[in-house]
Amino acid sequence: MIEFKITTSVINDDGQDLFEARVAEFPHLIDYHEDEQEAIALLTESIECVRQDCAERNNPFPIPIGN
Repeated sequence: MIEFKITTSVINDDGQDLFEARVAEFPHLIDYHEDEQEAIALLTESIECVRQDCAERNNPFPIPIGN
């Protein structure tokens, strides 16, 4: 599996602190959760969905930035 660098930050959404997970290669993918590891897991699942969609459509899948 390709490893992407996932970054997290804390945001405040209407008085609730949430972890926001992002990855540079897919700026449109952002996941949120109260637990940092869960936010990362959700984003990892989203990346995998994109990978599967690219494979089904015979589209290229991005490589991690810096590789």
